[in-house]
Order: sequence, then structure tokens, then C-alpha cells
Amino acid sequence: MRRAFWPTLLGIMLILSGIFCLFSPVSSSTVIPYMIGIALTATGIGKLIRRADERRFYGQSSWSFAGAVVSLIFGILLMVSPTLQLSMGTTVVVLIGCWITIMGILRIVHAFQLRKVTAYVDIFGRPVSNDWYMALLPGIAMVAVGILNVLHPSIGLGMIGALVGVLMLLCGSTLLSFGQLSWFW
Repeated sequence: MRRAFWPTLLGIMLILSGIFCLFSPVSSSTVIPYMIGIALTATGIGKLIRRADERRFYGQSSWSFAGAVVSLIFGILLMVSPTLQLSMGTTVVVLIGCWITIMGILRIVHAFQLRKVTAYVDIFGRPVSNDWYMALLPGIAMVAVGILNVLHPSIGLGMIGALVGVLMLLCGSTLLSFGQLSWFW
């Protein structure tokens, strides 16, 4: 089975979950801790699976590994901790804000690493370094949203379902692109 299958499957699952959260944010708010935990765990697993391909083509990337570990830790904590599940309020919004900020910073660092990669080409024959901004722009947006949630959790509380939906769509589309274009992130 091709390695691209798992990131593609996880990406589709995240996109479908994101659409559900966007169109029914009230009903999804009761299961959001589980959904976030599953999504973060799936994202971490997908990044670990993709890491083998990345290491083969680009050498080892400790930033990619760090992102996978951060996603796995936050995901498992949300799935197994009854305290976090019951305190869906400010604690989870701040944790999500921290996770988004960390992942955004890791994307920004990775984008600047991609900028230096000139020896490899994408499936269209262009140098990978031409599209480094495709990792930079979502990284900047993630840092801004994450800091906003940490500084003003009431904003995140009011729109947690929609926020999680958007993040799942972003993570799902990124994972989906990993299945097709492993150089994207």
C-alpha cells in the first residue's frame, strides 16, 4: 500500500469533520474535546508516517518530528483527560490557542527551511523552494489565531465549533496535499 494513502485518508476524515463542525457548531460543541483529540492524534500519526518519506527525500527534519509529537501529546491529553473534557471552557480554548501558536511557529520555521531547498523539484518540475510561502502563510495565520485565543479566550468560546471546523479543514487539506505533494509542508 502506498504511503500516500494514509495522509490522504486522514486528510479526508479531517475535512469531513471540519465541515460538520462548521455547519453544526452547537451540536458539535458537546463532542469537541473528543473530535479535537482524535484530529490532533490523527495529524500527529500522519506526520510521523510522512516523516519517513520526508527523511528519504530531504534528510531528517526535527521540526516535522516536533510538530508530530506536539500534536500527539495534545491529542492524547484531550482524549483521556476527564478534567479537560469537563472544562471545555477557557482551558481548552487556551490549550487550542497554544497548540495553534506552536504549530504555526513550526510551519514558519519549516517554510524558511523549504526556501533553501533547491536540489529537489515538485511534480511539476519546479524547485521546491518556489512554493515556500505555501507553508509560511498558513503558519502566520495560525500564530495570529493562536495568540488571539490565548489572550482573549472569550472570543474562542463564542465560536469554538466554527474555529475547530476551520482548523480541521486546514489540517485536513494539508494532510490531503501530503498524499499528493509531499513537499507542501
